Amino acid sequence: DKRDQILIKLLTEPRSIEELVKISPFYGKKPFAKEILDYFEKMMIEKHLERLVKKGKVLRLNDEFIVR
Repeated sequence: DKRDQILIKLLTEPRSIEELVKISPFYGKKPFAKEILDYFEKMMIEKHLERLVKKGKVLRLNDEFIVR
């Protein structure tokens, strides 16, 4: 999945979900409704990270994630 690959490229160093939301890998710039778009971006990031952890591609270290 394209979004999985985007996250994998960003996780060469440990990052929290909050850091990833600030980077905004899926929505990019948010010219309007930033709070709403941040919420949906966070939900999407969490789902993709959950799947990547289950597949063994990403490791969770407390509140941060990194590529295995």
